[in-house]
Amino acid sequence: DSGDILWQKAIPITLEDDAATLYQKIQKCASAGITDFLPLLEQHQAVRTPQDHSKATYWRKRTKKDGEIDWTTNTLTAYNLIRALTHPYIGAHTYHQNAEVKIWKAQLINKSQYSPPQRSPGQIIDISAKGHLIVKTTDHALEVSAYEHSKGVPILIGDTLETRA
Repeated sequence: DSGDILWQKAIPITLEDDAATLYQKIQKCASAGITDFLPLLEQHQAVRTPQDHSKATYWRKRTKKDGEIDWTTNTLTAYNLIRALTHPYIGAHTYHQNAEVKIWKAQLINKSQYSPPQRSPGQIIDISAKGHLIVKTTDHALEVSAYEHSKGVPILIGDTLETRA
């Protein structure tokens, strides 16, 4: 959209937010914004702010490969991809024994409480008391609490989640 900006508001995004919680925040903000903005529009008092087109960005259509988790990236990058692509989107994915695995939810692990052993990125290094997978990343590990294996195969300690080239 290249027109003037008629209304905008910053929405805080926390490390716990994901696509679904962000949608909820946007809906709440937009509902309040419409209530505030419509009277200004009706009275021709809405302030138009031209967009700075030098700061505009364009992104090509997202491909399936864009949703693939690269376990050799740092923990925060993998975590951000998972939370950005969770429901209502199609989910971030990885592979296990040549089958796709959708990762729906993950949590950052407190580095002072858990020190992952020296393993390869993508390797399952532990399973928590809640049955969550602890997956090695380049710099630490992620706790995967919701996933869906396309073949229903159990994922065990020592197994590796793969990235396809």
